[in-house]
Amino acid sequence: MGVSVYEVQELESIDTNIDVIQAPLSFINRQFLTSEKAWELNSEGVEFQARSIFHQGLLLNPSQDIAARFPEIESFIKFCSDRGISFLEAALSI
Repeated sequence: MGVSVYEVQELESIDTNIDVIQAPLSFINRQFLTSEKAWELNSEGVEFQARSIFHQGLLLNPSQDIAARFPEIESFIKFCSDRGISFLEAALSI
């Protein structure tokens, strides 16, 4: 049995009878990687599955319009440029 969560705070009410938790994970959103509760649940055998790795598709085609609306994407564009990798490669690298 599994659940899908959106925010780290939702983990506080997760019962350890859950087998799988689906959570967002992307270059922009890495909050679950640093969550103590997520690590605790994982050490108890709960499997985490990543979703939204492309940040709803924004990371695959970060146009100037998108960057203007979401300034945090500039760091993603710079990351790709500095390493000479595609947006797809960078999105999957998380």
